[in-house]
Amino acid sequence: MVTITLTLTLATAMNLFTPMGILTGLLTFGVLIFQLVLLEMSIGEGHEGKKKRNILFFILSPLLFSFILIMTYGITKYA
Repeated sequence: MVTITLTLTLATAMNLFTPMGILTGLLTFGVLIFQLVLLEMSIGEGHEGKKKRNILFFILSPLLFSFILIMTYGITKYA
């Protein structure tokens, strides 16, 4: 699942200026949500600290990357 998310994120970065890039970005977030559901099911009743750290990693890393892409797009388009 991590590989699929990274592949879709890279595709979003390469096609950011096209409508297809927007669809790819939405698909990336869909895969991310699906990945979080699988992560919740796989961790179960494990250590709470490790569980929180994994969830934060899975949420924040693609969101931060997407935020950087959107800001870069906004700066290059409107500046």
